[in-house]
Amino acid sequence: IDDAVQFLVNQEVDVLLRESLEKQIQYFAKPLKADVKPLDDTLPRLIEIDQRRNIYVHNRGTVNRQYLSRVAPALVNEFEAKDGKTLPVNDQYLGAAIDTVFTSGLILLMECWAKWAKAEADERDAFLVNVTFEALQESRYEVVRRIATFGVTGPVLGDEERRILIINHAA
Repeated sequence: IDDAVQFLVNQEVDVLLRESLEKQIQYFAKPLKADVKPLDDTLPRLIEIDQRRNIYVHNRGTVNRQYLSRVAPALVNEFEAKDGKTLPVNDQYLGAAIDTVFTSGLILLMECWAKWAKAEADERDAFLVNVTFEALQESRYEVVRRIATFGVTGPVLGDEERRILIINHAA
């Protein structure tokens, strides 16, 4: 039975990984009932990162119609993306992309953890505070801002941790 369950889980994961990023995120919202609304403001940027990865893997970094149709027009304009143009992945872009993916994944993790392991609230809260403090030490201020904003406005933290996040965000 364990092998059959593992086989079915692996099949479902394989199918999900072939879906668009939006559908992958919605998978957490519908069948798993996690709140993905905190990712709404970041979703266009996540899609752009995903699409830029695709053009690098499949098209040597050259913009194509799929990229232009999937990426929000504001980001297409920001990156001056045009069909046939190669988009760079410099240190600045890569650092921002890593931070965006990291914070989005962390927010999704915290939402799932809060929903599925309610008894672990103290461990979850301490983890979020520690991640924020480490990001502050590494001068990753956008990560601190996003995580602290999520923690302070979300249903995740206790009062003490919320105050620590406010202080870390202010630093």
